[in-house]
Amino acid sequence: MNTCVKIVASGVSFKQAASLYQEMMDDIWAMEGGQCSERRVMNLCRVMCAMNLERLKDLFKSGDVWAFAVALEVCNCAGSPFIDVRVRFEHDGEIHSVHLIGIVVLDDDMTDRSVDLVEKYLNIIAPLWRTKLIGVSLSNETGSTARGCTQGILNKLAAECDFPIYGDYCLANKLNQLLREACRIIFTVDFTNTLTALVSRVRSVKKRNSDALNCLKMVEGSWESAVKVLQWLVANQTRVSEFIQEFQYVGVPPPAWWVIARVVTNVANRVNGVLLQLRGSTYDRQLVVDLMNHLSMMTRAVGPFISSEFLSISCEDIVIGSFLLNPVATATFLKSQGNFASNAVDSLQPDTYQALVNVTSTFVLTVLSKLSQIISESNSVLPEGNSSSIYQVPAFLPNKLCKVRHQDFVVAMQLQRVRLEKRFSRDEIERIEAQHRTLRNAYLLDKRVSDELNRLPDCCSFSEGWGEGIVAGVDCRVLRSFCGALAAVASSSTPRVDDSEFILINWCKTPFSHSITDFCLEATLHAQNYRSRSTY
Repeated sequence: MNTCVKIVASGVSFKQAASLYQEMMDDIWAMEGGQCSERRVMNLCRVMCAMNLERLKDLFKSGDVWAFAVALEVCNCAGSPFIDVRVRFEHDGEIHSVHLIGIVVLDDDMTDRSVDLVEKYLNIIAPLWRTKLIGVSLSNETGSTARGCTQGILNKLAAECDFPIYGDYCLANKLNQLLREACRIIFTVDFTNTLTALVSRVRSVKKRNSDALNCLKMVEGSWESAVKVLQWLVANQTRVSEFIQEFQYVGVPPPAWWVIARVVTNVANRVNGVLLQLRGSTYDRQLVVDLMNHLSMMTRAVGPFISSEFLSISCEDIVIGSFLLNPVATATFLKSQGNFASNAVDSLQPDTYQALVNVTSTFVLTVLSKLSQIISESNSVLPEGNSSSIYQVPAFLPNKLCKVRHQDFVVAMQLQRVRLEKRFSRDEIERIEAQHRTLRNAYLLDKRVSDELNRLPDCCSFSEGWGEGIVAGVDCRVLRSFCGALAAVASSSTPRVDDSEFILINWCKTPFSHSITDFCLEATLHAQNYRSRSTY
């Protein structure tokens, strides 16, 4: 059975799995293992799926997991898209993401059937899920059908739960995707080559001269790394210019290059500021609305328009989505990036000036139109009349938690008080509060502790951040258990590792089928779980 499951887990069909297993048996044991047919592989997979679900049920029943989360991930790693419904939980200091059921994305509305299917499976693995479910996260939302389905499941689960839950709407993912798509406009081949050459030159001098600039390393193919390097270059532009003159660097970035770098940095800083405000608060679309309005005022962009207002648009205006920018307003925005930018814009040749205005306008309007889209989509995320029952995930890593005021942490605990009382004793709940107070005081008063916590990267995993539960010499084991359930909700804390194991699943939905489930898909995804079931 184990061998067949491993073969199915690689993404092949039942027929291919049977053929591969049979060929292997022919070579090793000369058919001593008997014939392996497609039906036999299917039966083994049915047993394997049942064992996976039974393992989850026993784990939740044992009390080792005080709360769990549901993740809805829209996947495109097969011939047809599907929604991977996963269960996330913390166990022994590790965040586990386990497949529950796959939902085939159909062309017609499938929300009601999907909700019923998810609830049916939750009733199997955790009959008390309405109490134990602490949150739902949505990931990789693509397409109106899949997006409507995942949001419908979120709304229904939130309404069914006995207590408020956390909802990770992946605003971080959406805003990052917004910046990524906008940066594609800026990061042309010429722009990227100039950036790469400049960074390589500065870092090569650093290796020979300890007094040289300590430039960030640029990861090839990573737009996030490119933005961070641009932010560093803009912040150190004067020193970089002195370096260029001192070492007679040939590939000097032109003034227009520096101006557009300032624009990208300015917008990226404001988006990152909103991401920081969203962390640990209730879901508040007003933050995104304020960002859109602020960028509109800063760039003098006009919008969003309604259909009847498009008749008043000038032929000189640049329009993307429901926003427009006048070239004169764009030039004013460029000059507002500082004295260097103002002088650089005035000194540009007409062709270079026009190209700079066009690319800046396109970049700004793309950001604004995407923000408007995020805002409109958020209107249907929260269930009507139940907006207060879904909260944004608070801080759960020690390097973030130590900066949270104790009274704010207590508020987050009180939100989960009833769930905690079903698993922890009153003394253990008080220890959670006490351990947070101790961790925060140690961070504020002990430089050794603060230095150790500050060295942790913001993107570290849950296990990397908490380790065995002893953080900088402070016992936080009960606190780690509490934060583990919070981390299970956050999509960033449990990346999919299965996608790196194969490129495509050899599966495609049956044409003209109206079923939202498929056994071939389930067998592959559950087979991957079966291989790692010993870790939880």
